[in-house]
This record gives sequence, structure tokens and C-alpha cells, in this order.
Amino acid sequence: MNAILAVLGFIILVAGNQSGWIFVGGLSFVIGHLITSYFDLVQSPMESVLYSLVSAVIGAMLVIYFKRILVVLAAAFVGFYVCLYLPPLLEMDTAWISLPVLVLAAILFGLVTLVWGALPLIVVSTLMGATLIIQNVQFGAITDLAMFFVLMMFGLIAQFVLWQYSQSEPV
Repeated sequence: MNAILAVLGFIILVAGNQSGWIFVGGLSFVIGHLITSYFDLVQSPMESVLYSLVSAVIGAMLVIYFKRILVVLAAAFVGFYVCLYLPPLLEMDTAWISLPVLVLAAILFGLVTLVWGALPLIVVSTLMGATLIIQNVQFGAITDLAMFFVLMMFGLIAQFVLWQYSQSEPV
């Protein structure tokens, strides 16, 4: 499952802003995985992957009809997820992490994405992709903090270039 989540993290890191169904479907996969692991709903890793795939397909299909609201909800989930999982990964102090802080982060991420749209979504999806990659891949001699900065810069540049390319007029 770690390999699947790492690949999914890379896809979200590079192309999360390009299409709502990629972003929401990827996060639906992560939510499905979290539900199966937290509530211990499945007996085998294959069942967990299947459950996560079903939730990803449902999330990606719902984006067709409810794109704006689902992208904002996905951004809110990213705020919650990143504030919960990223500080321990980067060996930061975690005493400040509490439910009110996590809810505030979710609201902030969701509102910023709702108000400003594409540019915050680039940052949000890059944060999520980098967090998923760092969670599921061991980089050996490179510290997680250094790898986080490398992944963030790579994701921001790649998504900004793709966003600019999609904004240009055809000749």
C-alpha cells in the first residue's frame, strides 16, 4: 500500500491542480485507506486497496456534478491531513496539534481555495503530494525536511508551468 500511496502522492504533487477528478479521486483514495486502517474494516491489504479504489472512483465521478464544492472539501481535508501528519514526519514539535487547530486549518484551506481558486489549489495539492511521498518513502541519507523542500519546489514549479500552459491561447 505504501507504493500505491507514494505514486498517488507524486501524481497529486505534479498534476493535482490540472483536473478536479485527479485531486478529489486521489484524496478519496487516501480517505478510503484511512477509514479501512482506522476502523479495521478489512482482513487483507488487497481488500484495503479495493475499498480505497471504490472510494476513489466514487469521489472522481461525483466531481463531474459537484466540482466546486468537492474541490473545496478536498482542500479542507488536505488542511486537516497536512497539519496532523506533516509536523511529526518533519520531527517538529507536535504539542500544538489539537482538534480545534486541525479544524481551523481545514476551514482556512477550504476558504482560501474557495475564494482564490487555482493558485491556492496548486499549493494545497503540492503540500498533499509531498506529505504522501514523505510518509511512504524512505530516502536514506536525505532528511525528510530536505526532501520536503525539494518536493515542494518541484511540485510548485511543475504545476505552475502546467497551469500557465493550460491558460495560454492556442496559436
